[in-house]
Amino acid sequence: MVARHCLTHNEFPHEMIKAAHLILSNDGAMAIANAYALNTVMNGGIDRTYHEHMYYYSVSSCSVLWELRGSEIVDATVGMVHGGSIIVVAKRIGRANKNNNLMIFEELEDIYLPDHSIKEFS
Repeated sequence: MVARHCLTHNEFPHEMIKAAHLILSNDGAMAIANAYALNTVMNGGIDRTYHEHMYYYSVSSCSVLWELRGSEIVDATVGMVHGGSIIVVAKRIGRANKNNNLMIFEELEDIYLPDHSIKEFS
């Protein structure tokens, strides 16, 4: 299952993830791309916040969102769309090993996306 840049426009992401999880096969995967909060904050991408993208995601926030619905992020990478997009791959919990690069994303987000950075950006 693939979705590109739909959560950034959606006020109710839990409903989208819930619906996707319902139709996902036991061994299926969801690959979802969204504007990446880290790139947006680091690059001062304020022009995209008022233009069209109302919601931004990090690997950490995606992990919370998917785990609430019985899935987990097993891989992530950065795409170049919209000045830096995060592409996360999720599977049902326990269906795949997590890629080691997830630790790199988590460390970078802990350093560059602390609460005070988000408040300064907004």
